[in-house]
Amino acid sequence: MYLAVFPSEERIIIGRLNELAAASSSSAENPVVRMVQVAGLGRFFTQDVRLQLGPGVVQEGRDAVLALAARWRPSGDMRVELPDIEVQVAPNRTVA
Repeated sequence: MYLAVFPSEERIIIGRLNELAAASSSSAENPVVRMVQVAGLGRFFTQDVRLQLGPGVVQEGRDAVLALAARWRPSGDMRVELPDIEVQVAPNRTVA
């Protein structure tokens, strides 16, 4: 009962990552629907987000990440899954 009312920080982070995966999954071909979906992704990122896409390929800032998502066109349906998520919160509780 306690964890249901007061979930651990790790559980909260895993829940948010699963929400992000669900919001990122798309089959929308309508550009207006896609735009609304991309705009909804903004709630998952802070202004200072840093997304590393590969060696030397980095997008910095929420606006840049959302612009990248808006330009990306998946071929067909896309489903994002994050199996086996492990989260460790640092002792200072500022980094996970």
